Amino acid sequence: MGLTFRNLTCVLILLSIFVFTTVSCQGNPDAQPGPERTGAVSKGISGVKKQDYRKGEILVKFRSSVNRPAMEKIIEGLDLEIIKVVLVPNLYLLRIPRDSTVPKIIERLRQFEEVEYSEPNYIRSIYGKDGRK
Repeated sequence: MGLTFRNLTCVLILLSIFVFTTVSCQGNPDAQPGPERTGAVSKGISGVKKQDYRKGEILVKFRSSVNRPAMEKIIEGLDLEIIKVVLVPNLYLLRIPRDSTVPKIIERLRQFEEVEYSEPNYIRSIYGKDGRK
């Protein structure tokens, strides 16, 4: 089953929308936390702005030179659970253990040279020119 021109066009449009929203949406500083949200990240994490993020979820990007068994060893060693592998190579959405916190896990991950970056799973919103959702 090959991709038709129409299907390929739809895929490209969806991919463009995803890239646009990922790059252009920097979150809303006025957003109110909801039931699945938490407020600011701990002050202990340097370089992290105050934004809402999904409680218990982090994004981890491993360096391109790291193989899958090495990634899984780090993930299992910190008792993390893979929610999904994101389209970007070596980028994982992970669930942290209930007895830990997002800032603690991020600090621990930053100690591994195999990890390119780790950050909370920020909640992003799209706003129109008038500032409304």
